[in-house]
Amino acid sequence: AYIADILPDNERAMGFGILLGMIGGGLLLAPPLSLIFTKPTTVYTFSSMCVFACVGYVIFILPESLPLAKRRPLSTSMSASSDLNPFKTLSILMRNSLFRKLTLLIAISSLSTSAGNAITLLYYRLILQFTKVDNVILLCTFGLTAGKSVRLCPF
Repeated sequence: AYIADILPDNERAMGFGILLGMIGGGLLLAPPLSLIFTKPTTVYTFSSMCVFACVGYVIFILPESLPLAKRRPLSTSMSASSDLNPFKTLSILMRNSLFRKLTLLIAISSLSTSAGNAITLLYYRLILQFTKVDNVILLCTFGLTAGKSVRLCPF
């Protein structure tokens, strides 16, 4: 949404392309970086530093994309403070049985995909005797393949 707010219509496709390229680059760089960070504490420390750096950038450096003319003042009344409740938007999922079923389907699908990936890597390590380097090569190959399929997808 921020890209759509700050870029003119004729440059939005390029902005979204750069964003997707950065995400793809992160997917390709993550497996080789995992060889460097072998201890769980190192991974958590590095991840925490990245999260805090991103939050700090958003809070202190990134300018607001909404023009001053379109901003409304923040009221301290109860009705305005209820608009700040992040869980209020989740109530839309309970209004309709179709939304509940779709939410459950997405949750189960995500869980099974994550479990399938973990079991596959465990199988490769225990049965096929994959090392960490083999896993990195495999994941980079998957990342390159997925990146090419995304670029070839017409929609």
